Amino acid sequence: FEAPAPVMEPRDIRGAIALEQIDGKHRRARVVRVAVHPDWRKKGVGKAMMEALCDYAFKKMGLHKLYLDVLEGNEPAIKLYESCGWKKVGILRHHFIIGGMWANTILYEKIALCDFTQYTRPTEEA
Repeated sequence: FEAPAPVMEPRDIRGAIALEQIDGKHRRARVVRVAVHPDWRKKGVGKAMMEALCDYAFKKMGLHKLYLDVLEGNEPAIKLYESCGWKKVGILRHHFIIGGMWANTILYEKIALCDFTQYTRPTEEA
C-alpha cells in the first residue's frame, strides 16, 4: 500500500530538508538542502524542520550521528544549527569555488542523546 502524496501549492511550501549518504552500518547520515522559503524565515520554521528531522533520524531510523557543512559566513544558518545543539567540529578549507574564489565550509555534527540500540550488557550468572 502506498499513500497518495499530498497536493501542495507553492504558497504552502515553507522549507525543505533532507538526509543523504545514509550509512546503516555506522548509523550516520548527512543533512543537506536545508532551505526556508524567504516568506517564512525568522519564524521558527527552520528550527522546527531541523528538530523534526533529528527526531526522526535518531528515534525512527536509529541513527547515532548526523553531520552537515555550511558555507563560512552564512550566519543565519550557523545561528540556526548552533541553536539546535549542533557542534562545530572543523573547517573544510577551499571546499567550493564560488564566483571564481575558493570558499571554506564549516563542518557540524550532532550525536544522539540516547542510544538504546548500541550495546546490551551480558547478564551475570549467579
